[in-house]
Amino acid sequence: VALGALAAGRRPRPRQRGWRRAAAEAPLAAAEELGRPGELFEAPPLSGEDRALVVWLHGLGDTGEGWSQHAPLLQQNDMPFLHFLFPTAPTRDVGGSRGACPSWYEVETLDPDAIAEMTDSPRGMDEACEYILGLVASHVRAGLHPSRVILVGYSQGGGLALAAARRAPWPLGGVLMLSSWVAEPLHGKRVDCPVHFFHGALDPVVPLELARRCHAQVQETGTPTSMRAYPGLRHGVVDEEVVDIAQVLYESLR
Repeated sequence: VALGALAAGRRPRPRQRGWRRAAAEAPLAAAEELGRPGELFEAPPLSGEDRALVVWLHGLGDTGEGWSQHAPLLQQNDMPFLHFLFPTAPTRDVGGSRGACPSWYEVETLDPDAIAEMTDSPRGMDEACEYILGLVASHVRAGLHPSRVILVGYSQGGGLALAAARRAPWPLGGVLMLSSWVAEPLHGKRVDCPVHFFHGALDPVVPLELARRCHAQVQETGTPTSMRAYPGLRHGVVDEEVVDIAQVLYESLR
């Protein structure tokens, strides 16, 4: 896998009003070996009614802050009840020219057939899922229904979003995978929430055909799923896609 290419398409990092850094609410297991999570960024809801939680997971080499621009846009698009968490992956040595950078888990291959034949999940995946679900659990314990929790992930983060939803002790509201792939074997097990794929038709890093094969794998488990492809889009996000993401969030939480 070209790790440098996986980090392409990262979002700019403007400061947004209402943003704040938050203390991590859940420890990451095996922290001494795999590294502790980076900073957790938070955008509180603009309205206290019908609150919903969106945990947005960045790609390789990025940080939680890298996607902060999307929270105000989505909150102001008839969804002031959205509470955003943007965690940051542990920094670890990913090898090659990148060296040490934020990474949720080891990426050995993107090939769906090779991943389906793996006997175990990628190194670091279980610990990353434990951390993400710990963040979610604190909100569930405070009274938030799990069906009002959405996991969104870009590139490497999309594989984590799907893996965390598969491990969740309660059905979540949905998973959104942006320019991403299925990162661990599914073993035919159905995911207990809808899974939505969003992908660039010209993505040179995670090719569209690869994403379609991943979508088919999820669909074959009986999981409700959808896929949208965007002409001309490479490994990144465009305005049309953000509109579709907003629509899926609204329909999942209304």
